[in-house]
Amino acid sequence: AQHFGLDHICTGDLLKESGVNTTSVGYSCYNEEEKAAQLVVERIKQCHGEMKGWVLDGFPRTRAQATFLKEASIVPTHVLLFQANVEGIWKRQEQILNGEAKGAYMPPEELEKKLRLHSCHTEAALESYQHLIHLIDMDKDEDAVWQQMETSVRLKQRSQGQYPPPRVVLLGPRGVGTREHASLLAARLGVVFVDG
Repeated sequence: AQHFGLDHICTGDLLKESGVNTTSVGYSCYNEEEKAAQLVVERIKQCHGEMKGWVLDGFPRTRAQATFLKEASIVPTHVLLFQANVEGIWKRQEQILNGEAKGAYMPPEELEKKLRLHSCHTEAALESYQHLIHLIDMDKDEDAVWQQMETSVRLKQRSQGQYPPPRVVLLGPRGVGTREHASLLAARLGVVFVDG
């Protein structure tokens, strides 16, 4: 977010600010998922109103959360899916505990439960984003991970929908044959020729 000048929207922070207990594993009920979704959607709409892009952290984690975004007509341009082996995750937690790495330490039993929840829900949550997903290998060194992330975000997505017909403007000084070239181009592209 800092690199591209975008707003960082952290679901956990939004929930904490609104008084929701985020220490429990997962969301205890649909109402809490709905609360999280309302906070996220509200913040994204605020970004849109300010003509800002955003990086959404930690949402959607379940199919229900993805549905909330769809209903609000919010579709990301890129989805970065971090992948790491479990040993690497445990090692990082140990490094955080020893002050060798940045991040929030999570007790082993809580981390174990969250990893199980991730395994259960991720595939369903990301079902509708399959064509947007970029896999990021978190087992690589920090520079390599950052390179993957930056490259993925810079890639333009190919639309799954039908491309709009060409809309071409030809300009030039009098006498260069703009009208004739425009007519030929329109015929070649199968579009309407409008003579100004």
